[in-house]
Amino acid sequence: SNYVIKNSPLIKGWGFKERMFFKNMSLSDFEVDWDDSNWKHYFEDVCIINILYEFDKAGSKLGEGILKEVKTITFSADDIDSMEITFNMIKNAITCYRKKELGHDIERYVNILPTPKSFENQILEIGPRASKGKNSYYTLFENDKDRTNVAFALNKEFLNKKLELY
Repeated sequence: SNYVIKNSPLIKGWGFKERMFFKNMSLSDFEVDWDDSNWKHYFEDVCIINILYEFDKAGSKLGEGILKEVKTITFSADDIDSMEITFNMIKNAITCYRKKELGHDIERYVNILPTPKSFENQILEIGPRASKGKNSYYTLFENDKDRTNVAFALNKEFLNKKLELY
């Protein structure tokens, strides 16, 4: 197993303040099928050690957090199956863009990416990891480098349920 330590802020009575992000994706990640991907192997093997800090209220300035507990996350076969859907949606969007199947408007391709609540029981989504927000998604399509400004993220609802919080 691989171990990853994450510090996770919780809002008292509510749960995770934010999604749990992973490293930025590379375009080359999607040149293989899910079963052969590094992401599948990563999620199958990883054990995430969560250090949970609880805060009294939401907001950008949380103040002082109190160590609530330490919990681990591993992923079930059902979790991995859900992650495969997310992976394949990204791969499909990239392939469609390269073939210009939806025309030349990049927004059409951004709109088919697995952002929050794209499908039922979605646990893995993507999110921007740069200061330009939505423009980060463009790096999946118009990019002369392998690295993107987009990363996988576990959604808050899944994290709360997985860790049996609130």
